[in-house]
Amino acid sequence: MEEILKNSMNKTQKRSAQDLRSILCKKERSFLQGQHIKLTDAWDLEAFGLQKVKAFNILSEDKKFQILNNMSLYRLQEAHSIETAGMTFTAKMSLLAISEDEQILYSHFAKDEAQHLAYFNEMLAGYYLNSNDDPFIRLLKNVIMSGSRRSLIFIIQILLEGWGIDHYHLMSFTCKHPLLKKILGKIIADEAAHHASGLILFDESELTKNEFKYICDIVAHFLELVTMGPISVLGQIESAHESLTSRQRNEVYKDLDALSDVKRKLNILKSLMIKAKSLKIVKYLEDRNLFAVSFSEVNLFVNPANQRPISLML
Repeated sequence: MEEILKNSMNKTQKRSAQDLRSILCKKERSFLQGQHIKLTDAWDLEAFGLQKVKAFNILSEDKKFQILNNMSLYRLQEAHSIETAGMTFTAKMSLLAISEDEQILYSHFAKDEAQHLAYFNEMLAGYYLNSNDDPFIRLLKNVIMSGSRRSLIFIIQILLEGWGIDHYHLMSFTCKHPLLKKILGKIIADEAAHHASGLILFDESELTKNEFKYICDIVAHFLELVTMGPISVLGQIESAHESLTSRQRNEVYKDLDALSDVKRKLNILKSLMIKAKSLKIVKYLEDRNLFAVSFSEVNLFVNPANQRPISLML
């Protein structure tokens, strides 16, 4: 089963027979209607906090343009990877459902994820898609492959889809393209329903010892990724400069107000867990100081030879 799930999230063959595509075209709703979204028209410098960064402002206009283009592309590629994983998640949850109502619910959610993926396929037509080197996407896929029903409800629906709502809201709020903004609004509404059903289905008292440990281990790892800060921006700027000193990296993080951003994200994640009444999980993480971070603790590691950011959600 794990191999089946892995293959489901890593398909190399995207297109089937032409007759199947003609049927899919009738099922999928097109928002773009043949229009092409120019990536640099989707988000501006302020959407990524780039206008505040001194190391960015001294770059040539060509390099600034390339960074903005890359950041917008990676943002859409990451969303594409998340929705691809979402289809496998809903398929697995449909099989794991303990009632007919629950199975119907996840079948409806599968349709949502398929439509979301169709949106991003349309937007990213002609671009090379590969997020397998993104630690967040790898973590997401591994959880979907290995998690039990109760573990997946908490990690995916409560935590990551709740977190995703905030991320998509930020994407929508800063988006300059009206059609893309409309698509993001539709996705937010769907993700809110997915998250809400997770809150209904989850009960911390039902977790086995193994499930509790699994959840705590995965969430602890995820929180560690969050404390790495906005390394997507840092990675792009470092690549444009070819190299940055440790002091320059620290200056980029200070210009981005990285510490405040990390604290905000950690607070969101903690509030999602409290909303789910997962107080034992919260205590476990608090006891290990995983919701606290100082600037000196923010991991500034970035590989200057790798222009791909670790994650825009982090």
